[in-house]
Amino acid sequence: MSDQDEINPFESPQEAQVSYESPSGSGDSSLTLIVSVSVGLLILCTILLVIIPGLGVLGFLVSIPGVIHGAIRIRRKRILEGAMTRENQFNNLLISLLIMVPVVFASSIGFGVFCFGGFIAVQSTGWIKNDDYGAGAAIVGGLPAGLLAALIIGILLFIFTLPKKLRVPRDEIEHESK
Repeated sequence: MSDQDEINPFESPQEAQVSYESPSGSGDSSLTLIVSVSVGLLILCTILLVIIPGLGVLGFLVSIPGVIHGAIRIRRKRILEGAMTRENQFNNLLISLLIMVPVVFASSIGFGVFCFGGFIAVQSTGWIKNDDYGAGAAIVGGLPAGLLAALIIGILLFIFTLPKKLRVPRDEIEHESK
């Protein structure tokens, strides 16, 4: 056993190195899939936005983070499992889009609850004078509270639904590269 093959127990672990080349060596095949699905979703959501505006906005709220989530998911799965087929990549992208539906739903619930809470808090303090209809209280108290809550809930659920990162000791990386 040579000095290079010995394991150093005091060496810190490193993250696995990511290869951005496909097994065939022709570049990143997942990028073409992600771009084509993104363009298709963009066209579909734009058409929905023209025909049914509420459904179009909901489509954008689901599809944009879903594609980003899918790209991160594909990259992490490729690190864990190695090369992925086109079908496997598409399935991971579809799963990410489906995961974003309850994430957007939970964020919308948080938005509504905190909007109402912020509105009630500002309205009950009497901080805004001559506000007969409550528009000032809704803009000053409800909207910022709701947006902040929806953003925090959405980001946390986005992060917690991703596959975990892989930590590989340096000696295993060096051994696999030989």
